[in-house]
Amino acid sequence: MRFITMLNHRCTLFIQGEVTGQDDYGRDIVSNIESMNVPCKLDETVFRAVQDDTGTDTILDSILFLHPDYKVDLGTTILNIVDLEGNPVIQGSFSVQDIHPIYSLKKLHHFEVTLRRT
Repeated sequence: MRFITMLNHRCTLFIQGEVTGQDDYGRDIVSNIESMNVPCKLDETVFRAVQDDTGTDTILDSILFLHPDYKVDLGTTILNIVDLEGNPVIQGSFSVQDIHPIYSLKKLHHFEVTLRRT
């Protein structure tokens, strides 16, 4: 089975921080790149316990699998995770907390991205 067929969800990526030019005063013009309908798979939720002054809070982190053609960085925001029929899988906006490239022998196979709700 090919990996791309396992990516049964779609999401929108906002990649920040690409310099597209300079203004009249020499300052960089930074634009966001929006990629819609990116094949992905939201797989598992990781529970973390964080202690603060008032007690213990549970934070939910999710793992998103992405095809290696879609490069993400820590400034990427992920929105609108839906299934193939357009039904929402999980609501909200997510920031990238961690990126793990997974290799198959010598070739990049996919990315495992840890998401945190923003």
